[in-house]
Amino acid sequence: MVVVVLWTLAVVATIWVLAPSVAFLLGIGGVRTEIRREVGPPVISGDQTVFDERLSQLAALGFHNVGRTRQTALFMLPAHWRWSQFETTEWLVGPDGRTHATLYRQIRDEPARISFITVFDDRGMVETKCPGTGGHHPSLPNCRVTEIRGVNASQLLAAHEEQVAAYARERGVNARAATLAELTAITDAVERPLLRQIGAGTHGWVLPFAPAILFVVGGYMTGNLGSPVVPLGICVAAAAYAFKRWMVIGPLRHLATRSSHVGDPVRDLAIDGPPLAGPAPAGLAQVGPDGTTEAMRKDRWVLRAVATVSALLVVPGPLFFVKHPRSPVAAGLALIGVQLLWMFVTANAGLLLLNRARGGSGQPAKTSSGGFWLLPLVPLGVVAFLDGPRSLGQRDPFYLVLPVAVSIGLLLTELLGTKKDK
Repeated sequence: MVVVVLWTLAVVATIWVLAPSVAFLLGIGGVRTEIRREVGPPVISGDQTVFDERLSQLAALGFHNVGRTRQTALFMLPAHWRWSQFETTEWLVGPDGRTHATLYRQIRDEPARISFITVFDDRGMVETKCPGTGGHHPSLPNCRVTEIRGVNASQLLAAHEEQVAAYARERGVNARAATLAELTAITDAVERPLLRQIGAGTHGWVLPFAPAILFVVGGYMTGNLGSPVVPLGICVAAAAYAFKRWMVIGPLRHLATRSSHVGDPVRDLAIDGPPLAGPAPAGLAQVGPDGTTEAMRKDRWVLRAVATVSALLVVPGPLFFVKHPRSPVAAGLALIGVQLLWMFVTANAGLLLLNRARGGSGQPAKTSSGGFWLLPLVPLGVVAFLDGPRSLGQRDPFYLVLPVAVSIGLLLTELLGTKKDK
């Protein structure tokens, strides 16, 4: 019964991991923008005042509201089944009828993002964003994207008009007025190849699931497909993939979002790096006294939990393999241990990145630990209590080295999660 349940979970996990990649390779799905018809204030996950400053700046330039949209996508990237835009996008049009502005957010813990968009006779598009994605947004011949950080709406509009003039001059086309429906159709058509271009470089997300192949092939060759270790290994591989996926769309995305407003935390906070740039006029919201956003604080808690649990589960597999080196089951358990070790190292790397992104707090550094690092040493204590301290010296050194190494790693995890970088 246990094997049936594990195999069922393994099959479901395999479909969940691989189906988006296969669909992306086959060109299935895409992005779609829906025009929202509801009347009333925008759907905001927080305080409506987050948009007030940008709306005031746009109103002073003669822009007025024309509607709201929300994007959804199916198999947008190799790791996505279905994606829905956070909140909605507010669309405004300028006095000339050809320049449109958008206000939106990517996550809860950030101010409003602003962009200006102009479309042309050749169905091309020029977009100027503040703050953008940090200067890494690709462009295509019919889509020119410019990203600027730390400017108000008037300054951004002036930069946008320069880009519009350059695009029209180079391609011999004219900017034109467009309805909201026409705008969304053009932006969707332009963004599809951009998303394909971005997604083509993200197939590596699936690599943590690769050990699942070793479990299936190894189980078949050794006649152990009926062993619960095989589906368990596939499930652990899926868990490793899920953790990496969460790292990318969670902590790393939150870091990238924050850095797009105030600078790159890794480069700008380096010893020899440039000084930290100031926030955009509509500065970061909900930044705590330690320099982190609410999302980053939740990420840090989850990373510490993952590092602790994975470190504790690393120990049994390798120990069993040392005792039974010729056993296929022991080899499978050791491979599971390797995957858990990867999760432990990755979680610690995430903690380090989150701490590097913290601003000044004025608070004393916390150096105390919760004592979790002592847990891997408990089995050694039990053995020493039952068989005497000398029994430890009679065992394979691996039995001593691995728990001690994991304990040191757990201690570093706790310090990384609590100590403030200076």
